[in-house]
Amino acid sequence: MMTKEIHGLVLFVTIAWLLGGCSSEQLPRTIYTAEDNRLGESGIKLYKMVLLNEDDDFIQLEVDYEYAGNAPADQVKLFVMPNHGYWLEKAIEVKPGRNLGRMTIGLSRGNMEAKKVTASTTTLLTVSFDHYKPEKYVGALYQETVPFRKEWALPDQS
Repeated sequence: MMTKEIHGLVLFVTIAWLLGGCSSEQLPRTIYTAEDNRLGESGIKLYKMVLLNEDDDFIQLEVDYEYAGNAPADQVKLFVMPNHGYWLEKAIEVKPGRNLGRMTIGLSRGNMEAKKVTASTTTLLTVSFDHYKPEKYVGALYQETVPFRKEWALPDQS
């Protein structure tokens, strides 16, 4: 027979586990790791991406990358784009060498309201190192597609 104290402790631990400790989606969580550590011909390497935080309307990522490309690093921006047209983010300013960058990707309320949607599902993130000369987009220098499923939803404005 269990005593009341042990029964209460078991109940407390079970509730705590159900409320926060049982998810396999604990954060931070690695969502991408490169198969090898060799720098490719482009001089650009994506080593790892870690999901630091998320909610219905945003994700926060840490990106481990290396840049030794031909374009000056101050003309290169790193974007991570979900495969829907409702994202909003500020690119990571690329630096030469191996670096960690952080970014938050959110929802564009304006784009979603224009299409009359409040939720969206994505399955991929495209990581893109894009070259920009002053006032001109030159093109993508390197892209990598990462599987990442997420149910996005705008928060209520009430």
